[in-house]
Amino acid sequence: MNILNKKNMMTLLFAASLLPLADRVEAAPGLDFSAMAPYENGGPNTFGISNGYTVVGWKFSPKTDLFLTKLGVYDADKDRMHSEQHQVGIWSSADSASPLASVIIDENKGNIPVASSPGNALFHFESLAAPIKLIAGMTYYVGATLYSGTVTQPGQIPNSTDFDSFASINGDVPVTINPYINYLGNAYATSSSNALVLPNLSYSEAAYTIGANIDVTPTPIPAAAWLLGSGLLGLVGMRRRQQ
Repeated sequence: MNILNKKNMMTLLFAASLLPLADRVEAAPGLDFSAMAPYENGGPNTFGISNGYTVVGWKFSPKTDLFLTKLGVYDADKDRMHSEQHQVGIWSSADSASPLASVIIDENKGNIPVASSPGNALFHFESLAAPIKLIAGMTYYVGATLYSGTVTQPGQIPNSTDFDSFASINGDVPVTINPYINYLGNAYATSSSNALVLPNLSYSEAAYTIGANIDVTPTPIPAAAWLLGSGLLGLVGMRRRQQ
């Protein structure tokens, strides 16, 4: 291999090494908190719903353009007792009729959620098919469907009360806010069916209702792929000049 080919190979390897960086650079949840503190859990009946569905989350605005890569749902009990399914969505104030993106998260009994760091809150996250750009200064809502009612799934104890917990926090647990976002308050909605609807109501009894979460990065994921493509194009150009 001659010197020029070695340089071409180094360029290609350098560009390729940048490809996974967009998944790592400053990717972090929107909100985080200690999962071990007392009084952190509330159920949909917190909102006066004894048997029904809620969409629980919060609203925010990015301080800079961000790239949403994952949506998540809080898992208070680590699915020790039951399996369930959640829909998680994000809405823009510019078009609140339908979510910008949504995912379905299946929580199987015994499935272990993920903590951002040891001792922190536990979430299940699902990656989006493609990252979504969140515009600085725009208001967004994020929410997850939660259930309050009676267990009816096969194999479970009949006639027992069941609900999906979320974090209802009002100063008793420190909450870490992603430095790239402005937290604008908690948000929720109620529904007679398990529908994913805009959580546009505010709960006055808590500063934070963390049922849903986001994972964002200020680094555009396509940028690394563009760098790799540039390296490949440069390599092709050099090869042609050699011929």
